[in-house]
Order: sequence, then structure tokens, then C-alpha cells
Amino acid sequence: MKKIYLAVFGALAVLTAATVGVSYLHLTRPYAIAVGIAIAAVKVSLIVFFFMHMKSEGKIIRWLMVTALFFVLILLFFILPDLGWSCPVCFGGGEEGNALAKGFTWGIALLLTLPVILFGSVAYMIVKSVRRKNENSRNSSHAL
Repeated sequence: MKKIYLAVFGALAVLTAATVGVSYLHLTRPYAIAVGIAIAAVKVSLIVFFFMHMKSEGKIIRWLMVTALFFVLILLFFILPDLGWSCPVCFGGGEEGNALAKGFTWGIALLLTLPVILFGSVAYMIVKSVRRKNENSRNSSHAL
């Protein structure tokens, strides 16, 4: 079973590298979206079937998943035209000095930084609390 998980992890890593590699091909917008959706669909399928154990679930759970997937595809069909124009950094707006591209870049950097700061703060408070508890227990045992 461990080999299967490692193989799936390896496939996900290769597909992620493929996604990055395809972005450097500068495909036209329709092809870029199609390739991106295809790679994402394969990655999601691997995650759902192996890491979420969907391949061993019963018929009711599978039908619920198929129904949810159907509605997601309908939603995707309606928003796909907007997705094609939603990223000015990816599709032609990323020229050097473009204010919109710089704004997107700083926004993404901020969105990536905030969870790290939040997690680091919580981890620091937990470590501090555990150390304080250990010091109190040592002090109380020395007092006896």
C-alpha cells in the first residue's frame, strides 16, 4: 500500500512540474486553459481515488460524488468564458512595469505570507505554553 501512495505522490509531483512547464510554452489562451484543466482533472482524480479512498467506497457515496461533479461541470461551463480573461498576469498583462500585474503579484505574495505568519504565531504560542507548563511542573516538583 505504501508503494501505491508513493507512486501517486510521484505522479502528482510530475504533473505539477508539467503544469509549470506548460506555462512556459506560451500557448494560446484556449489551449492553455484546456491543458490546465486536463492536468488539474488528472491530479484531482488521483487525490480523490487514492488519498481520499473513493475507489473503495460504496455505491451511494460514488453516486453522490458523480452528482456533485456534474454540478461542478455545469458551473464550470457557465464561468469558463470569464476564466479565460481573469488573469491579466498570465495572459498578456504581465509586461514589465504593468501596474495591474504588480498589484496581482503583491496580492499573491500577501496571501501566501499571511497563513505562514498566522501558523507561526500559533505555533509560537503553543511552544511557549508548553515550556511554561513544563517549568511550572518542575518548580512544583522541586518545592516538594
